[in-house]
Amino acid sequence: MGRADFLKRGDFNRICDRCGRKVKASHTAKQTDGWTVCIDGCFDKWDTLSHPQNRVRGVQDRQSVPNPRPEPPDQFVPILTWDDATKSYV
Repeated sequence: MGRADFLKRGDFNRICDRCGRKVKASHTAKQTDGWTVCIDGCFDKWDTLSHPQNRVRGVQDRQSVPNPRPEPPDQFVPILTWDDATKSYV
């Protein structure tokens, strides 16, 4: 018989994620890391004071360009080459 093997109406048994003991659910608490631990020995009271940056909401960024212009068409510049047969630029 463990310490949680008794009847308490409206309560159930739960296993502590840190120490592995069986305790009643009313004697457990959930920490900020997601672990459900017993209040008697495993609960860290400083864990409830989570860092303030964990509650910061993001600010939406405007991704539009203020003055959009289409890309101009490509302009091809002819390259002059020397032709030895005609002795001129082609």
